[in-house]
Amino acid sequence: ASIGNDNEVLQLASDVVSSGAAGILFGRNIVQSSKPLQLMRALRAVVHDNARPEELNLD
Repeated sequence: ASIGNDNEVLQLASDVVSSGAAGILFGRNIVQSSKPLQLMRALRAVVHDNARPEELNLD
């Protein structure tokens, strides 16, 4: 099931990475996003650069 909007996806990714996850996996949320490339770049920043979702608002 899809999670919601892009910012909710970023928040979930941030939450799991801050809880110790080594990575993330999203499918439908990226494919169905109105900005899939921007969402993928933002998710990369969350995982690899410890970016905060509020810094990466995609709305």
